Amino acid sequence: MGTSAGVSFEKLQNGKLEGNVIYGYWTNLNNKPIKRAYFGDKVRFNILLSPFVSIGDLLSLQFYEKDWMNDTRLGSAKKVSIRGLLVQYDFKIREDWDNMIEGTGEKGEEIEAYCEVIYKDKAVDLAYQDNQVLKVYRKHKVLFVFFHGGPFGRGQIKGKSNDDTGYTGVIYNNVMKYAKSKGHEVVGAIIAPAAVEKYGVSTGYDFIIQNYRPGYEIIIYGYSYGGDNAVNLAERIDASNLPVDTMIIVDSTDGPLHQISVDTSVPDNVGYTLNIYQTKASGGSSKSGKNSDDPNSSEGSSSDGSSNSPASRGYPHTAEGRNKVDNINATAPDVTHGNIQQKKFDTIISIFKKRIDEYKYPK
Repeated sequence: MGTSAGVSFEKLQNGKLEGNVIYGYWTNLNNKPIKRAYFGDKVRFNILLSPFVSIGDLLSLQFYEKDWMNDTRLGSAKKVSIRGLLVQYDFKIREDWDNMIEGTGEKGEEIEAYCEVIYKDKAVDLAYQDNQVLKVYRKHKVLFVFFHGGPFGRGQIKGKSNDDTGYTGVIYNNVMKYAKSKGHEVVGAIIAPAAVEKYGVSTGYDFIIQNYRPGYEIIIYGYSYGGDNAVNLAERIDASNLPVDTMIIVDSTDGPLHQISVDTSVPDNVGYTLNIYQTKASGGSSKSGKNSDDPNSSEGSSSDGSSNSPASRGYPHTAEGRNKVDNINATAPDVTHGNIQQKKFDTIISIFKKRIDEYKYPK
């Protein structure tokens, strides 16, 4: 209950107020009644007044988060001029108010917002009637970082077209479309690995740090040389105490170096890892040029996000801690390093969908 000083509280009878403030209810900005919203949304609070109010007088509105012990103010009090018997106030639910949420849930626990209305030193808490309390939830936001194959990119974020990112881009676009269709907010990047791995890893790290907030789901994907970038990115953000919900690795390799430089140990900040690999030393199908240590060099850039390194094959990965790693050996006569993403497309997409659908906000 609100605690405004120096005012008396009017009485409710049969669901309506005996006095000047008759009723309050929430709508969206198109005036459609709502009972729930999300942090960051703009909503409208509507107040129905009695005919005894004076046009031109002011209402004071104070929004609260309803709590069984002690209600918390949501921002400062607002003054609204009475211009008719229906007063409307547009209200943005600040995203940083989600730190009031306690516990965990499938979509994140909610807060309950209500309004205390003060008119001529009399106040009413519109907190205990239908439509007058608004349940506010976190939006499920997913951060995707994808690394395509080939060590001859620039370590920079690339475009989203399939021509620019190969079959990794096909998978990325399918997953983004699915997450959006489920009503989730999604932010993603496809990164072209550089010959010097730290450039691509740093790009992925900066992207996550700029976009991450507690409770957001992080998903990392890496194909070929991008698989090693994915593991090293997970290690980098582990040092910043950030969790990775899901990592999918497809035929992680360093080609002719025969896995000398590829990290197959998954850090324990990764909740679940799917590693799909094949054991035939085969190349990819992209156009690659010279090796270049300069991340800004255009030499050796991969035109389709694949890898044509000879002797390219993947290996099983292991967990550093108690996190789960599933290894799928996809070796088959018709599976090569160059087409493994296409051949295992359904498996990859199904795991993405499952992890997105089952995500729960951490405590």
